[in-house]
Amino acid sequence: MIANWYDTYWAERIEVSLSREFVAQLRRNLPGWRICESTCAGLSPAASMRVSLDSVDYARAGKRLVASARIAVNPGATVQQGVERGFRYDFSSDLAGDDARVQAAAYAVLLERVAADAAALVPRPVLSTR
Repeated sequence: MIANWYDTYWAERIEVSLSREFVAQLRRNLPGWRICESTCAGLSPAASMRVSLDSVDYARAGKRLVASARIAVNPGATVQQGVERGFRYDFSSDLAGDDARVQAAAYAVLLERVAADAAALVPRPVLSTR
């Protein structure tokens, strides 16, 4: 929601909405998993994940988004050991224009790609053959 108050615009912080949308995308990429946004108090986590968007730069003139992320996954309750990978994302938007709608669409594509890369690092559970 955006509201005007004495020539000042207020909206949800971008990192809050990006985090929420990333978690939603991650849930789509990991069906059957319970995804906790902070800690899974009272549960025994099968894996933990830390995702850091190190840089996200959108050049409006070129409709180009360049971002880098670090993703760490550990098959356990905390990210102390396990797999950590860095990813670079560099793509142009297919949408016409350079307005906020185009930039938001580029962020949506970024979150889809980061969630897919993060989901690929999650260890698959070993199912019992009994």
